[in-house]
Amino acid sequence: MEKLVCFTSFLLLLQYYVISSSAMTQSNISTDQLAFLSLKSKIISDLFHFLDESWSPDTSLCHWVGVTCGSRHQ
Repeated sequence: MEKLVCFTSFLLLLQYYVISSSAMTQSNISTDQLAFLSLKSKIISDLFHFLDESWSPDTSLCHWVGVTCGSRHQ
């Protein structure tokens, strides 16, 4: 149960970050990817290895789990 609470809290925080980031006028996807990778590096506990498996610099940001890109980035 504790793992589920931590994971749910992480997803809510991530959703807030994504919504906040989308309000920025920055349109450079590589800048966005660097920001997400920076956020990932600050997370000290990823119990389910969610980010290790889905957020890779080798994969397009638009294909990361939990990330949605606008039509100009597709």
